[in-house]
Amino acid sequence: MQWNRDIVLNQVALLAGLGQCGGSVRLGRKSPLAIDCLDADLDAKDQQGIMGDLGVLRAGEILQLSSERLHGVEPEGSWMLQRVVFSPVVHGK
Repeated sequence: MQWNRDIVLNQVALLAGLGQCGGSVRLGRKSPLAIDCLDADLDAKDQQGIMGDLGVLRAGEILQLSSERLHGVEPEGSWMLQRVVFSPVVHGK
């Protein structure tokens, strides 16, 4: 995903259902960050990955979400994008 103005990326939420939330998120040219699940118990089987306060994404930079293994040892993800919450950066006048 890409925006035509600077934004603050407040939250990215993934829903895996019966899948798993492995993979990574990358903002622009920064190093990728691992995606982990919040609900790994056996009750509702509603695996979710919620990442908050990810930082600033400059105009034209790409937000990249990947379900592939980040370091080659963890499981791959099987999820869908549930929500992206962002706000525009207000530059001083």
